[in-house]
Amino acid sequence: MNQICIGLFGNGVVGKGFRHLISATGGAVIKKIAVRYPAKHPTLQAPLLAASKEEVILDEDVNVIVEAIDDEVAAFGILQLALQHKKPVITANKKMVARYLPEIIRLQIEHKTPVLYEAACCAGVPVVRLLQDYYHSATINKLEGIINGSTNYILTAMQLFRFKFDHALQLAQEAGFAESDASLDVEGKDGLHKLCILVRHLWSAPVAIDQIVHTGIQNLLPQDLRLAEQLQGCIKLVAVTERTGPGSINAYLLPRLVLKQDPLFQVSQENNGLVIEDLFKGQHFLHGKGSGGLPTATGLWNDIVASRRGYRYQYIDTGSECLSLDYGKEIAVHLSVAAGQFLPATVSGRLHEYAADGSCRYWTGRLSLDELRQDDWWKQEGVSLLDISGLEAEDELELLDHLKTALALQKDIFQPV
Repeated sequence: MNQICIGLFGNGVVGKGFRHLISATGGAVIKKIAVRYPAKHPTLQAPLLAASKEEVILDEDVNVIVEAIDDEVAAFGILQLALQHKKPVITANKKMVARYLPEIIRLQIEHKTPVLYEAACCAGVPVVRLLQDYYHSATINKLEGIINGSTNYILTAMQLFRFKFDHALQLAQEAGFAESDASLDVEGKDGLHKLCILVRHLWSAPVAIDQIVHTGIQNLLPQDLRLAEQLQGCIKLVAVTERTGPGSINAYLLPRLVLKQDPLFQVSQENNGLVIEDLFKGQHFLHGKGSGGLPTATGLWNDIVASRRGYRYQYIDTGSECLSLDYGKEIAVHLSVAAGQFLPATVSGRLHEYAADGSCRYWTGRLSLDELRQDDWWKQEGVSLLDISGLEAEDELELLDHLKTALALQKDIFQPV
């Protein structure tokens, strides 16, 4: 087998991490590197530094393309050209994969050349490979998990170390965990892209990005974190997809109150954690680094090795294209509504306002995914929605008692930073 000769696109956190991994482990050589702004990378010089994507891809020695940039349109152009020249593409660009996956599948078939993207989902956690090779969609009931390491790092800093949001975000960016556009992480878009990919590999069903109910952690209020602490839990941004019937599934991404007995409670810092529920295998828990240059670089390298051994994703046609997204599920929710903000009358009439103070009014009840899909009032600044499905109670009165007690015990948990 010829030496692995890599054409690399990108020299950011992931690109540098990948170069470090190759330098430390050997086994491959990086022949060409292309970056958008060469002036920002003065240590890169010709002949290593390429002036265009054509210079990288058309180099006769380069036999695999590693794509680690954050522009999904440019990344797709790189992928198209590479496949036309029969060069496998290994990518960490989840936005590109989620947006163009049907076309990526078509191009792989047309050019008989693979695209692998394990690193795009959970960095060092090999969930795509497991869904492809180990699990069978017909026996899986549910997959849920923390699939964005950046928001998990931020939430850990806020809840464990008592930092305020802005400072926690700054730390995540300095550590190389947050995207260059931080809104992709904190507004849930990064997790949304990953969930789209996982839904495709789990159910063999294409799902468009705009079909999934989602939000991030941008609207969380200090009161939410205090409430979670008093309930001996924490808040995590959790992605869910589950079978709801013979021809239907759901998928959503929401902040959730997670209690100690939940496997996801222990997932801290930049780690990812996924729980897969199988009818016959039971519950499996995956846990590992979900963000950062080196964990993502490891995912890229593993895909390179796999592609050299002939590994391909099998996009099995099981009739799952007929699966429909089911928005009927009702979720137990908690709403913190800041002073000056109001709920739509159609919503407030169905929920229970159980407490109020000088800064917020607090509501609880059940809302369907369809209600959340139809309107975005719950995404407005000053309105914070939590999935509290894991909060056990015999009935609504006991649930309200839990919440009222927790609110009464609240104290200021944040340090001025």
